[in-house]
Amino acid sequence: MLLIFSSSIYSQNHTMNDTIKLIINKKTKIDDSLSISLNRFSHKNAISDEQASVTSSHLMLFKGETKDEIILSAYESADEISYLKKYDSINWKNYRIKLKHIEYDKSVDVLITKNHISIKDKLITEANKIIASKYPEFVFDPALYEITAWKNSKKL
Repeated sequence: MLLIFSSSIYSQNHTMNDTIKLIINKKTKIDDSLSISLNRFSHKNAISDEQASVTSSHLMLFKGETKDEIILSAYESADEISYLKKYDSINWKNYRIKLKHIEYDKSVDVLITKNHISIKDKLITEANKIIASKYPEFVFDPALYEITAWKNSKKL
């Protein structure tokens, strides 16, 4: 009798727009070829009532050949009267990753959504490519220009 045991580094697959529990040192696959892992935690205590204590989760994001580390933190006020807790979110590539909950040294809950690129942003990207190919010395500074995009209502 032959017994084969296999241990995958992946937990089950998850989908976009669902809150996902990430377990420390376990890579989680999300649809759309995105994977994420929770690598470690860090913590900084508040030293006065005016400061917040910070609990951070260090995450690794994988998409194709790209691998980037991000840090999402939870901030808790030290003032017991006006107690406030705030969670980070970050844009990475065309995703938004929002921290929902931290269980220190064990897991985090995150919500991952896909950012949709607007038609205006697509047109600006295409225009920049054309300008760069024709005028390589030109440097586009969007702060200097008002950019407007519209769509014809009449089909030709």
